[in-house]
Amino acid sequence: MVKKTDDGGPPRWFCPVECGKPIKGSPVLLFLPGKDGTGWGLVLHHKSLGKVFEVRCLHIPVNDRTPLEVGDSMGGCLALAVAARNPTIDLVLVLSNPATSFGKSVLQPCLPVLEALPDSFHINLTYLLSIIAGDPMKLAAVGVEKSLPLAQTLKQMLRNLMTLLPRISNLTDVLPKETLLWKLKLCKVAAEYANSHLHAINAEVLVLASGKDNILPSRDEARRLWTS
Repeated sequence: MVKKTDDGGPPRWFCPVECGKPIKGSPVLLFLPGKDGTGWGLVLHHKSLGKVFEVRCLHIPVNDRTPLEVGDSMGGCLALAVAARNPTIDLVLVLSNPATSFGKSVLQPCLPVLEALPDSFHINLTYLLSIIAGDPMKLAAVGVEKSLPLAQTLKQMLRNLMTLLPRISNLTDVLPKETLLWKLKLCKVAAEYANSHLHAINAEVLVLASGKDNILPSRDEARRLWTS
């Protein structure tokens, strides 16, 4: 049971007794609470859900003010570095496709190539990286209603694509060669530092990994961090 008074503990997962013993091989259902933070929002459905799922509810104590660090890509490396340098601070890290796998990514080979390329070829490299980062056709399909006839769907996607392509080409203005090279080197150093200090991290860590990341091997990296 969740205590009526604050117990001073951290956020935690609990399995409601009413759900019973989970069936072997049943999928896990994670319930994230609303403003109350108790995790009891499913109380009327515990028995029925317990017949299908292994139910786990998140409980956040009333007075809990644990700071969260959310780091995306290189920001994930920085979040790990902060946690490693502050092992006594109560932190929760949320890492989204962390760039700790920089050494195994398509970005690593770009460093020597970018340094050797003349400025005239930089435009093509920036454009190539933008294409790798996201499929333009998938981006163009965002916001297109699925119920539209095929002709209208193609027309809307073409309109979106025509709007998107100039923005991709503008990346060369936002990321000139020197800036792109500096960012890649910074990412490399951040990844190396984070990986060499994983042993010093005491914080709780949640890793969110995309299975379709074209830049970083995020899914494999999530598994590696899990076992580190």
